[in-house]
Amino acid sequence: MPSHLTVPEIIETLSPLNIGGHPITIELVKNGIESDPTTWGMYLGQTGQIMLDDRQTNSCLVSTLLHEVLHAALMTQGVSLPEPVEEQTVRVITSGLFQVFMSNPRLAGLLAIVAVENKQALGELDPNGEPI
Repeated sequence: MPSHLTVPEIIETLSPLNIGGHPITIELVKNGIESDPTTWGMYLGQTGQIMLDDRQTNSCLVSTLLHEVLHAALMTQGVSLPEPVEEQTVRVITSGLFQVFMSNPRLAGLLAIVAVENKQALGELDPNGEPI
């Protein structure tokens, strides 16, 4: 991916994400999420959409995306927890994973390498990592 893209632009290129076999779109929302202006992000299971408030810093934006991806993963896998339990669980896992990836960037790189290798083995990418 070209390095001249901003973090919000890169996030937009990720949409739709495949989460649990479901296409989940990502929308960067200008000036807050209307239904709750104090919320940085929201996963809407009914529409398969992640909404992110674009006023966040780059690291907060990525952390919020990870947080909402975890909500989506729980829902698409049929996990149903009481709202406060799910929110606390997702917050703890997001915080832990984000810290691990920030402290160990080669781990994120390793995940990217394995993902490309898997897609090449499935015939979805050519040897240069380009879609077929």
